[in-house]
Amino acid sequence: MASERLNRGGDCSGRWFMRADQLALLVSLGAVAVAGCGAGSLTPDPGTAGTGGDTGGTTGSGGVSGTTGSGGTGGASLPQTCPATCDTPAGTVYTFSSDVDVATALTGKWQICSGSGNTFHAPPDVIGVEYGPASVQPRAYGTAIGGDLFYLVAGANGPERGLGFDYQLTYDVTPGGPGWYQLNMHPTPNSGFGGSPRYSPCPEEFEISGGSAAPGDRAILVRF
Repeated sequence: MASERLNRGGDCSGRWFMRADQLALLVSLGAVAVAGCGAGSLTPDPGTAGTGGDTGGTTGSGGVSGTTGSGGTGGASLPQTCPATCDTPAGTVYTFSSDVDVATALTGKWQICSGSGNTFHAPPDVIGVEYGPASVQPRAYGTAIGGDLFYLVAGANGPERGLGFDYQLTYDVTPGGPGWYQLNMHPTPNSGFGGSPRYSPCPEEFEISGGSAAPGDRAILVRF
């Protein structure tokens, strides 16, 4: 923009001055520029919007962990475990706080140690038992936390599920009183046997007891 250099009253400082009409035009242009900048700031940045979408996806992933809880066995809190053999004495007995804890600790494959007698009412070739993942199950007496149960036999590559009706059962865990629970095993929906479980996390062992002093009324389980 052209400017005029004016000398007022003998001023020799060499300062520059604008005419009033030029100054007004400059102010007007400045206002337009400011308005344009303000309008741009209200438009979401495409990159920022994409980042927000990613964050939303992450939140959704967090919701998946809640789905596990809806299955009926979420929230189990168990102590650290260590391996055991049938010759290892049990450690400190852990007191379960819920039927969910009992079922979660039972889940998996267990060797039935010798001396268990007929605690499991199993065929003679059975060497172990497998408790499947637990959820809320319908039972003749209502609902309970439980799942499928399989008797295990010696296979070519290790323990495997036996074949036939006699090797497939169901199980559930029901509260029996403060701090203790009943383990029920069902060959058919309207039949069953079981006992009270006690649990040693380290070394990890289960004792399944029918509650009597009769020989063979107690089984010790250790993980395969």
